[in-house]
Amino acid sequence: MRRWLTALLLMLTAAGAYAAAEQIAWETTRFGTLRIIRDVPTRPFGTLRYQGKTLFRAPDQYLSFDSIAELPGRDAALVFVGDGGSGGGGRYLLVLLDNRKKARVLQDPRLVSLTRPPQLTVVGQTLHIDLGLSQGLKRTATLKGNTLSFDYATAKQARVDSADCDWLHQEAGNVCAPQAGRDCSKVVGDRPQYVERAINRLGNYPGFERQTLDVLCVNRCNGNDWPSLSEFHRQVCGLPSL
Repeated sequence: MRRWLTALLLMLTAAGAYAAAEQIAWETTRFGTLRIIRDVPTRPFGTLRYQGKTLFRAPDQYLSFDSIAELPGRDAALVFVGDGGSGGGGRYLLVLLDNRKKARVLQDPRLVSLTRPPQLTVVGQTLHIDLGLSQGLKRTATLKGNTLSFDYATAKQARVDSADCDWLHQEAGNVCAPQAGRDCSKVVGDRPQYVERAINRLGNYPGFERQTLDVLCVNRCNGNDWPSLSEFHRQVCGLPSL
């Protein structure tokens, strides 16, 4: 009887542990399935598991799968680690899996992409990761063996996307508009976070003039005219006038 009760308690404990490990996403590779779970129901989905083992845990952040590249004899999975906010920043993990069912997690503070999702390209046994732009420089990560290296090159031809500039023209014009009792000296610092995140992202492109945008924002708050879309393209985004 005692052994039966012990077995029942163990079963109930295992069932409770399984329920607590709530799964949100999985990614199938040639060498098994990666899973994103949360260990505690009230915490974010911040645990990455493979073959029943925890590879990475970020209790206060959210994980999501980005992309997978197939290399000879192994797969490389890019996993995003973010705060979960709309348009929030974050970083990436590179998870390497092979036919021995072994996993390696590569982390580097430079493995971030500020302007767009990373683009993965395989050439032979080498993985190239296009990390977009940072302060006018084109950034590329290269994986050879188990080592990541980073290269920076001038990107003079890169420009803000026209649709992004159109969006910013409308949103900034709205949030900088005059309001009764508003202190226009603080209007730039009071812009919503989603607008600031977009400005920070676009600020990595050559030709984008954040200081001009800030001046226009204060002028708009003080009742001056907001520039036309064509002028905004030229003055702020570094694009040809429409």
